[in-house]
Amino acid sequence: MKRIASFFAGLFIGLVLIGAVYSQDPNLTREAGGLRESGPPRLFGESILFSYQFPEPAKAGQIHTVQAALEHESYSQLHPFGLNDNGVYILIVATPPDVSTLRYRLVVDGVWTIDPHAPSEVTDRWGIRIAEFQVPIDRAGKAEYPAVSPEGLVEFRVLAESGQSVALVGSFNGWDPFMTPMAETQPGLYSRIVRLTEGEHLYYFMIDGLRVPDPNNAARRWNVAGMIVSVVQLP
Repeated sequence: MKRIASFFAGLFIGLVLIGAVYSQDPNLTREAGGLRESGPPRLFGESILFSYQFPEPAKAGQIHTVQAALEHESYSQLHPFGLNDNGVYILIVATPPDVSTLRYRLVVDGVWTIDPHAPSEVTDRWGIRIAEFQVPIDRAGKAEYPAVSPEGLVEFRVLAESGQSVALVGSFNGWDPFMTPMAETQPGLYSRIVRLTEGEHLYYFMIDGLRVPDPNNAARRWNVAGMIVSVVQLP
């Protein structure tokens, strides 16, 4: 329990410093808390999940630290990772506006280094290796989706890491995670148009097995299964 509390405390600090509001996406917070091994950065809606893992846990009296520094901040801020109950260090950052390639470095136990799981890397003019993560360019119209037409057609959009399996799951398709897959119309941008009847409809996105409420839609509620889902209302 102490480690769980420590993880959420560290995660909260990192989120406040970076400007993300984790309480708006509890599914992402649970995903971060449940990670059992580190991997490359992952995009969830408007947030990026970073992770890091030491080969061995800290010894008695030893304290590990992991921080991230971002190029668009001129590496002037260090954002601390939180430790989850599985020994994985986690950081959630909001996708910065007008940045299509997020470049960053890690500071591990006080030593500047590169993310071992970086999707790609570049070398600057001083020979320093810098990790890169591609962020979808098209984030326009965030507040306009889901877009409802007078004919009852509704377009859903969500940002996720390119190449993932993304589906639209809701009360209108019997909560079937396979019935309504979403197409990757641009790198990292998934879309699906469905025809809905008048009234209220509940839904979420299934992104590589993770349930994610619509980050573009502020209308949410708890469903009967105790999960936060998004709501779309047709007149």
